[in-house]
Amino acid sequence: MFKFKFICIELQICFQMSLFSKFNLSMPFYQFTIGIIFFLSIYTSTACAEEEYLPSKIQTIITNKGLAKESFAYSVVLLNPSDSNNSFNTISWNANLPMNPASTIKLLTTISALDQLGPEYRYKTRLYLKGKIDKGLLEGHLYVKGYGDPKLVPESLVQLMEQLKNLGVNKIHADVTMDMTTYNSSVKDSAPKDGEDTKSYNVSPNPLLYSFQTISFNLTSNRKKVDISFTPMLANFKVANNLQTYSGECIDWKKYINLSFTRQDDSQWIANFDGKLPSKCSNTLFNVVSIPNDQFFKMGFIAAWESVGGKWLKNPEFQSGKVPNDTPLILEYAGTTLVDAVIDTNKYSNNVMARQIFLTPALEKTKLTVSTSDAIAQTQKWLDQNQLNMSELVLENGSGLSEIERISPRHMTDLLKYAASSKHNDIFVASLPIAGIDGTMRHRLVNQFKNLISHAWHENKSHRSLPLPEKLYQSGAYIKTGSLQQVRSIAGYVVSKTGQVYAISSMVNHPKASDGLSSINDALIIWLAEDGPLRINSASKNFQSQ
Repeated sequence: MFKFKFICIELQICFQMSLFSKFNLSMPFYQFTIGIIFFLSIYTSTACAEEEYLPSKIQTIITNKGLAKESFAYSVVLLNPSDSNNSFNTISWNANLPMNPASTIKLLTTISALDQLGPEYRYKTRLYLKGKIDKGLLEGHLYVKGYGDPKLVPESLVQLMEQLKNLGVNKIHADVTMDMTTYNSSVKDSAPKDGEDTKSYNVSPNPLLYSFQTISFNLTSNRKKVDISFTPMLANFKVANNLQTYSGECIDWKKYINLSFTRQDDSQWIANFDGKLPSKCSNTLFNVVSIPNDQFFKMGFIAAWESVGGKWLKNPEFQSGKVPNDTPLILEYAGTTLVDAVIDTNKYSNNVMARQIFLTPALEKTKLTVSTSDAIAQTQKWLDQNQLNMSELVLENGSGLSEIERISPRHMTDLLKYAASSKHNDIFVASLPIAGIDGTMRHRLVNQFKNLISHAWHENKSHRSLPLPEKLYQSGAYIKTGSLQQVRSIAGYVVSKTGQVYAISSMVNHPKASDGLSSINDALIIWLAEDGPLRINSASKNFQSQ
């Protein structure tokens, strides 16, 4: 049935040699032997007890799905061991296997950025002017330089424009150069191509990324017509609404709608809607990426200036380029904070935000142009500085949108253990989706957690060996999810009904991962919430692997 064993990493040859060197080998052999046995009995009982174990429900799912056991790997670390639960520190299955983590790799991206930059780090966007401001008129040539603000949304551009107005500017007679040279062009290539270029999850990093380069249409149907609104605000953009409505439930509505984009001239874009929408569809969202980023930023920039009452005295020409060295800086806009970016990235698994966060520490180090290779090297340097040795680690872009990224569950839980006691642990844990409550876990395990633990608060903190964040005194599952066509993964923390705190990493890598295999990870979360590891008894030792 199940395989059960104890593994002590510390009993490797290198440890044995260092231990032997501490003993006087001239002492009588029996004294030397007793000394070693005594030392190891203490050391292993407290530091390295590990069980390899497959819970019965997961074994059943694997058997019913016909999966090879190598398709699944997990690692669980108890973060608050006490006298009553010290029978193990780690419990696992295939924990050393390099697995594709999908979006759970965002945890490495976000905790390393928090550590290196601090939560109050602010992304900046700068305006330079080769020209003059006189009597409310800005004329000459305006330069906009981006530094990778991952959340440069309409409100951000409006605030930037308000700061420009505070300089006394009311009218602009200038062309605009967009400086996007802080990112090497290669950053756009560090992700697989799946043919879904119009999907928001595939948006590439850009130093001047406006509103995720995504248009979100809101469609509402009634018996007479379909109303269409959209965000973000865009200049020279309109909707051609040829949608009809019919009586029916709001099911599979997308397959009855056709959307195409046309460009009427150099500046005018039109979204053409054709087809039918069921009458029961209300506030239905439709996200699409169809306008190139430089055009998208231009349309947002023009609209933001007009929204604060500013006037263009000519139709501005926009181009890509670089700020000349001698051009005066007139404004630096302080954009989103890193903490806000981390929360949005982990709660909602935003790929392009993660990719831009991944690039940020290396950009701050170089102050020039950053590549994905620079970001990988900077992340590895941070891991080395914190003694997080991950020899199997493969990074591509830091978001999990990758076919080649790899990490073992064991090293993911090492990262989680580090994060739980790091200086920004409260922020990190607060960024994780809560099962049945919010983020990508909002609709998962709702009834199970409601009935199981009701998010009880545990007051007893005296036995905790790590300075854990406050959220980890409240029962629940704080879980980052990951999903690719052949991957279903989770990583985070489960606080059980009795207040035990487990760091968990679980990964399913299989061609049929999308065929209900998230149930394996859900079963593992529930098993931990019910303190399953503490119920493994000596009878488990009689189980045979099959």
